[in-house]
Amino acid sequence: MKRTLYYLLAVFTVLCAVSCNDDEKELSSLTGIWNYTRPHFEFEYAADSIVIEMYQGRKMAVATEEVKEIFLRMATVKMQDYFQGIEVISANRMNITAKMQTAQPFKIGADYDQTTEFIEVSLDKKDMQQLVGEKADMIPAVSFRYTLQNETLTMYFDEAYVRTIYAMMENRIVPMIVDNMGIDFEHMPEGVRQQVTEGVKKQIPLILEKIISLKIGFVLTKA
Repeated sequence: MKRTLYYLLAVFTVLCAVSCNDDEKELSSLTGIWNYTRPHFEFEYAADSIVIEMYQGRKMAVATEEVKEIFLRMATVKMQDYFQGIEVISANRMNITAKMQTAQPFKIGADYDQTTEFIEVSLDKKDMQQLVGEKADMIPAVSFRYTLQNETLTMYFDEAYVRTIYAMMENRIVPMIVDNMGIDFEHMPEGVRQQVTEGVKKQIPLILEKIISLKIGFVLTKA
């Protein structure tokens, strides 16, 4: 059961982790330091449970409410370990403050474009190369929906964005999901991994189609 839940969460978190002109008041409203407060997760599904085919005809039903609870619990622990917040320097420039577990915090520079609905963030390739090497060139700009109320900024992906990213990156996302299913393929007959991979490819679009509403992101509070 635990592996099944991790598999389901991987579908979302892998997706998880991309411009127009606004008036000057809106563009300058973000200037300042925003501290990470908590994860933001809203999920409405077209059924009370999500049915998952694991492999060899095995199925598991996971309650939608249980998915919400476990995702929030995991996100609360993981995000606060790595993400501290952002510093908006100007109308198109920010720094993202992060850390690697117990290491000292570090900053990643980024350009951004803001509209009334979206904030599109493009991480500096040079800064990212120090963290992930050559993979930095494969990291696209990320488009967040956002709401700004008083001194609280919520940034998140919605279901439409998740579907789009999955369609663009299916060949990269599916193997990552399979790797997180916790299946020991070395002790299974040849061809089982391929069978599981094909099964995941068929299931994810069906799961995505049943998502009524999905918001995955974080809440920031102005310092």
